[in-house]
Amino acid sequence: MNEVTRRQLFELARRAARMAYCPYSHFHVGAALLGDDGFFVTGANVENASYGLTLCAERVAIAAAVAAGMRRLRALAVACVDSLPDAPQTTRMPCGACRQVIAEFATPQTEIFIDGVGQRTLEELLPGAFTLSSESRPIDRPKPWVCWQGDLPTEVPTGFSLRPTAGRCLALVTNEAALAEAAALRGMHAFHLGGPPSCFHHSVREPAEVWEILNALV
Repeated sequence: MNEVTRRQLFELARRAARMAYCPYSHFHVGAALLGDDGFFVTGANVENASYGLTLCAERVAIAAAVAAGMRRLRALAVACVDSLPDAPQTTRMPCGACRQVIAEFATPQTEIFIDGVGQRTLEELLPGAFTLSSESRPIDRPKPWVCWQGDLPTEVPTGFSLRPTAGRCLALVTNEAALAEAAALRGMHAFHLGGPPSCFHHSVREPAEVWEILNALV
């Protein structure tokens, strides 16, 4: 996982935590995942007066991603923003139930980023995960197109073609108006120069970072 994507996952998870519904524990948790289609999806914990019905942030994010068509996740980040700086690392870790749900849509080597703890693989978090099948379940997806506004390096990653059209596209956008237009098209990946990331676009500091993400999507 490249540093650009890792940074965005952490930021999205922390932002998602602000939306948590946790009137009983007051413990805000956010999660952000990168799906096999290259899109980000976030989730926050949702508590219930019947405590056993509470949903963890990781499972909320995964359910939302599956409903949007994802069947494999590439990476996931979780942020427990209310954990005290000197609290044990165990207060920041995904629970056992979430680890098993992650395993349904991940591989043993899928990277899990835990805010305040570091990087782990799913295998490290849940060795010998329960499964009914060891076969992978990839979905064939068309190669995305690339279009942009602004200047980009001339090199084009293998597997991509340059098409100034909508549809299943990857776009570099440099202003809020173009960003809104890109976000309206679910099949388009948008790259915003300098702005914060969201579920609708990647944030990059410079155009060269676009190719890092594009290569990961091939």
